[in-house]
Amino acid sequence: MVRKPLHRVLRGIAGSDFAGLQAEQREAIRQAAAEIEGHDEAFAVVVADRAGTSQRLEQAQNNHRHTLDFLARWRELLVALHAEMPNDIRIKRALMGEHPMRPAAWEKQQ
Repeated sequence: MVRKPLHRVLRGIAGSDFAGLQAEQREAIRQAAAEIEGHDEAFAVVVADRAGTSQRLEQAQNNHRHTLDFLARWRELLVALHAEMPNDIRIKRALMGEHPMRPAAWEKQQ
């Protein structure tokens, strides 16, 4: 059995002439129904926003993992190149985390 949402049940009670309710009571029930409906709509928006945020977070984590893998492969390549050309200062700078084409601070001290 599917139950009607509470705000619809309250609206039905407030609209019924057979309920024997006074005008103030009907208005209070209508206001309660409107408040419940508003909270339900706000909750639906929060749930949808959370789903979107979770999806964006998952994509960002996936991108981060791929970036770390990419950097690890570049480091392996630089290490292999450095083994082949140990005197190339550009490779040494890159391995030290410096820009390969600009003199590093540790070079200026020497």
